[in-house]
Amino acid sequence: MVIEFGEGDIYDNMVLVHNCPKSDYTVEEDFLMTTKIKERMKKVCGMTNYSIALRNCEHVARYIQSGVWVSFQMSETGSLRNMFVKEMSLNTNKVNTLPIELQPKEHTIDTIFKEWKLAVHLISTKAVLTAADNDAQNIVVLGPTGCGKSTLINLMFNATINETGSSPLSVTRELQITKGYINICGNSTNNIPQKVKVNVIDTLGFCDSIFTAEQVLTMIKTTVKINVAHIDKVVIICSGRIEGEHAKAIKQFMSWLQYEKYKTNFVFIYNKAECMNPGEKTQAILHISEMLGASQTEGITFQMFSGDGIAVKQKIKHNLALGFPPSASFEQIKEDYLKLSYATAPF
Repeated sequence: MVIEFGEGDIYDNMVLVHNCPKSDYTVEEDFLMTTKIKERMKKVCGMTNYSIALRNCEHVARYIQSGVWVSFQMSETGSLRNMFVKEMSLNTNKVNTLPIELQPKEHTIDTIFKEWKLAVHLISTKAVLTAADNDAQNIVVLGPTGCGKSTLINLMFNATINETGSSPLSVTRELQITKGYINICGNSTNNIPQKVKVNVIDTLGFCDSIFTAEQVLTMIKTTVKINVAHIDKVVIICSGRIEGEHAKAIKQFMSWLQYEKYKTNFVFIYNKAECMNPGEKTQAILHISEMLGASQTEGITFQMFSGDGIAVKQKIKHNLALGFPPSASFEQIKEDYLKLSYATAPF
């Protein structure tokens, strides 16, 4: 049985299932037929609007396999991208973006902790950024699959925005952008709050069990370059045992994002450290710093307004070990929650 986006005139192509075997093909990878793969096959059957750049055969094949709408032929150095990049100059942010008909249904967003007043105020979520978003601070969140990126972004906004889970596959299957704002004090002695717009960009987890580290790096580089005019802060998250493959992938991102030039714009978080004592947390921070070549730097002191209008002064820490047990009360995680909020503040 064959499923393909083809078998017709290019303008009338549909995703079809048929029993006509193909003879001229190459098997790139074998994978197991799972329930989720069957669900994705059903979703794409009958799709139309074939596009060599935006909705091609590779997009469909990789979506069925992984849940990610990507064609590496349309990545930064892909052969098709080189052909179409000039003609698509106004629509490049649509490249490798999940079609509307495949996007998950909106879910109810709940507040996580009603007691928390320092969270980023949620405005909306979106798949791409436009020129209208250029005045916001852009925070890119990176990390291996399973490190808890989406959970920490939910905590940053104190809202159940992103799906979370423990799996060998990245829960985040495409670039996810959450817009919000936060009140920060300027240098004024009057402590007048300044509303700072924020875009928090959640990326596909690397060292995924389907995509190689190089493929994930290519996907993230392509989508970030297309969507983000500037990057103001990079948050790198790790957890558990940091394997050599993880360190290598993270170093590649650090090199691409010019860590040596912009050290104070980077934050390193060792996550899921709730069972560690203070000494073990310090050792974990030292370990990831050594493996990644990250400096033990401290940033500037800034002031951020709480929900009660009180100006809170804090020095940014760039290397942290944090823990947020799923069933913990607010009081149990309050100290680490403060550290997360200060470290990821757009300043």
